[in-house]
Amino acid sequence: MLDFVLHRAKFLDLVKSNTIIPALKSFSDTLLFYYIGHMAMAKSHGSLFEIGVGGSTYPMLDLSSLHQRPFTVVDMDRSRLMEYTNKNLFPESVTQTHAVSSLQLDNLGLDNLCYCHLDGSKDYKIALNDLEYCTKNLSINGLICQDDYGNNKWPTISDATQHMISTGQLVMLVVGDSSAWLTRPEYYDHWMEFFSTDKEFTHLAQFVNMQSSKNLHKLPNYFYMQSPTPGFDLPVVEDDVIDYYNQLLEFDHADYLQMPYRGQSMPGVQFRTTWAYRLQVHWKDFAGDNWPRLPPVTKQDIDNLPDWIKSELIDLHQITDLYGKMHVLADTCVKHTQVD
Repeated sequence: MLDFVLHRAKFLDLVKSNTIIPALKSFSDTLLFYYIGHMAMAKSHGSLFEIGVGGSTYPMLDLSSLHQRPFTVVDMDRSRLMEYTNKNLFPESVTQTHAVSSLQLDNLGLDNLCYCHLDGSKDYKIALNDLEYCTKNLSINGLICQDDYGNNKWPTISDATQHMISTGQLVMLVVGDSSAWLTRPEYYDHWMEFFSTDKEFTHLAQFVNMQSSKNLHKLPNYFYMQSPTPGFDLPVVEDDVIDYYNQLLEFDHADYLQMPYRGQSMPGVQFRTTWAYRLQVHWKDFAGDNWPRLPPVTKQDIDNLPDWIKSELIDLHQITDLYGKMHVLADTCVKHTQVD
């Protein structure tokens, strides 16, 4: 069983209880934002950094609290800084705020940044300045999350990001709905090996419908999110993975950004499961020639089975718990009745 990171995220519970507002990202991007940030903390000894406060500040505060790392936040609006860095919600966070323009970053004396979130000015020169500053001050294996990458409303952000890639200063790792995760070229192999082998990231990538760019013939390879295609076939997944999807869906919130398609930020909804009696699911595997054609669906159905069938199930098939239940994918069980 996986030791799930996302299921323990405090900020998700706070969003679910309407205590804080969701990040202005899709639900998929929000999950990636926190988990990738968590792994950046685990694999580097640097600090957190953010330009432009908002709903995404809360998962950053959560990460600061969890890992006890300094978190520096820059925004020109002092009132917004105070609003989004309220210590009452994350009292263990180690936070410093600066109500300055990001063009004044050199005056802050920061370095060794292991996870940077850039959601500041959409002006091309300022966005490029922010990227260059973080790239210059990244810690070993540090990561940058660039917000609004791929957002048609702000093409300047994509242009600035692509300039950093084309000049060899950064390399792409992951592209979400409207966010991109990048690192310096010397750390690329480390992260691609991690993304290819980490078990929770593998499950998360499947949940948000993420693919490798190998099928686009893009080099170097990266991971990107794509919208579900019509007739999308559910993969065969293990019970713990189904449980993982379902628990994540419990944290979804209507106020998360929906872009570009509502279904894209909730592909995991196709993995919703229900509980069914094990006899119902495996009836065709047990049933003999003289058994009822339809499986028992309710507890009363099981009670009403002839004693000789119950005995055969127990003695021959070793079914010690006739009322045992199991998770099943939605719509895979018999549809003519409901499980009680």
